[in-house]
Amino acid sequence: MEQFKEAIIQNLPEDKHELSWSADEVGKILFKDKWEKLPQMVEPKLSNSVIGILQVIQSDGLFPSDKEKNELYNHVFSESVNRLVDKSESIVDIF
Repeated sequence: MEQFKEAIIQNLPEDKHELSWSADEVGKILFKDKWEKLPQMVEPKLSNSVIGILQVIQSDGLFPSDKEKNELYNHVFSESVNRLVDKSESIVDIF
């Protein structure tokens, strides 16, 4: 589990548009009917690396329990949001 979490960190996109898409997609998975789209600071753009991560999590081969899946979804979500916030702060610092 910890090795996969590290792989998630290494494979998340750096692009703020892809991070926005990632946070929104995983938010839909985690919060289902209660999810309200994040206010878009940037236009979201599909991320192939995040699609691959989500496919691995969703397959029952590596992580069969819902608890494990939720832990990994939470990890993807929090890392995506943190990176997106960091990118936003660095943009603000420029101005």
